[in-house]
Amino acid sequence: MIKYLVALLFLLTACKSENPAFRVISYNIRLNLSSDSLNAWPNRRDDVFGLLRFHQAEIFGLQEVLPDQMTEFEAAFPDFVFAVSGREDGERKGEGPAIGLAKSRFTLKQSGHFFLSETPEKPSLGWDAAYIRPVIWTVAEDKATGKSLLVISAHLDNQGSLARKKGAEQIARFISGKSGIHFVVLTGDFNTTLGSGELDGLVNSGLLSVYDQKESAVYGPDWSFQGFGSVPFAERQLIDYIFISANLKTIRTGILTDKRANDLWPSDHCPVLTELHPVP
Repeated sequence: MIKYLVALLFLLTACKSENPAFRVISYNIRLNLSSDSLNAWPNRRDDVFGLLRFHQAEIFGLQEVLPDQMTEFEAAFPDFVFAVSGREDGERKGEGPAIGLAKSRFTLKQSGHFFLSETPEKPSLGWDAAYIRPVIWTVAEDKATGKSLLVISAHLDNQGSLARKKGAEQIARFISGKSGIHFVVLTGDFNTTLGSGELDGLVNSGLLSVYDQKESAVYGPDWSFQGFGSVPFAERQLIDYIFISANLKTIRTGILTDKRANDLWPSDHCPVLTELHPVP
């Protein structure tokens, strides 16, 4: 009997080691604005970095990253490889989304960007958007499984309802057009809730929200935007999401309410953390 138990334990351990879980954080870090006063980036930078280090995610999906902030991320996390897309040129000029991949787990194979608009190949406003909205994507090889992973970080418009709807549909089309991809992780500040219908293009594409997975309850509040604490509780909304392909299973998901030592928030958004298990 003992021999059978040992064999079973060995089998379970082997299976787990072949497909170990990895952690993803989606985080709108808030761009560097001196007008934020006590909440300006230099006052909270170390808290953002400390939060990310403590929760040990292997993938960062970031939004509202300015070039100076990207440079600081690269210096603070030399064990990560980063890709960023600024709204002014699609690369490192202007504010935009970024992706960080832990070198210990992932090998970056390809990266690129497009704009949420009717002319996605160049910086351009889309539909009724107030701002130019780039999307950054990477294709990485998971060293643990040898399989490919498409990671996307996006930031939908804060004013244009049509732009959010069309942008979500555009992202879904982009994902469906990528061939040879095993797993998909989409992170972002979507500036809307699932109930609005504006994200139906993503939901109907087969992507799953990590909040809706039966494998694990969601830890933390039912909102992610708090405006550095200025938004009343009754008005706070869940607008930061992580979507995944169906062959990734959630182990745990949480909306993190970590605060700074002075009881201030590290950002005007709460980060979203999920731990995912690749299914063979």
